[in-house]
Amino acid sequence: MITTVIPAKAGIHNTVPKAATQGFALSQKRPVPSVSAVEFYLPFVLNGQIIGQIPASPARHTFLIPFKVNFKSIMKRLLTYLANLRTGKIALWCYLIWYLVMAHFYFDPRPSLWINSLGLSLVIGTALILSVMPAGGIAAMEKWAVARLFMMPLAVSSFAALIKDQGFVVIFSPRLTENGIAAIACATFVTVTLTCRAAYKTR
Repeated sequence: MITTVIPAKAGIHNTVPKAATQGFALSQKRPVPSVSAVEFYLPFVLNGQIIGQIPASPARHTFLIPFKVNFKSIMKRLLTYLANLRTGKIALWCYLIWYLVMAHFYFDPRPSLWINSLGLSLVIGTALILSVMPAGGIAAMEKWAVARLFMMPLAVSSFAALIKDQGFVVIFSPRLTENGIAAIACATFVTVTLTCRAAYKTR
C-alpha cells in the first residue's frame, strides 16, 4: 500500500492533478504532517504470504521501526514447522546448533579462512548436486535441499579450520563447559520439537 500525504500551505489548495496521483492512493485518515512527504508501505513477507507492512520514508532513505507484524501468525508457522520435523531434520538442526556454539567460542575473523571455506563449499556442493540431481534437473529439487548441499561443506570446512590445533576430539571441545553448553542447546531444541509434535498430535 502506498500513501501520499500533501500538507496545506499558504495560498496553495490541496488539489492534486490526476497525473500526479496516478499509481498512488490519497489518504484521508492520516494526519497531515508539517513537512511534505510520501510514505511507502513495503510488504513484510514470510513463506510467500504478506504478514505485515514496513513503513519507509524514501526522502530520508530510512525504515521506521516498529513495523506491523502478525507475531501470532509467525509463532503458529514456527510451531507447525517444529511439530512436523522428521527425525533426520532434527539431527541436522542439532549439527547446526553444535557448529554455531563451537564457532562462537573459536571464531576466527581472518578473511582467508572464510574465503577458502566458501570456495570449498561451492566445489563440493556442486559435486553433490551433480551426484543426486534427478532427471528433471536442479529445478526438480527442493530449494532447501540444494541449499543444504552447499551449507554442509561450508560448515565442515570452516569448523575444521576453526578447531585446528585446539585439542578437539572429532567435534568435542577439550573444555567440558563448552561441550555442556552445546549439549544443553541441542537438548533444548529436541525437547521443544518433541513437545510441539506431541501437542499437535493430541489436537
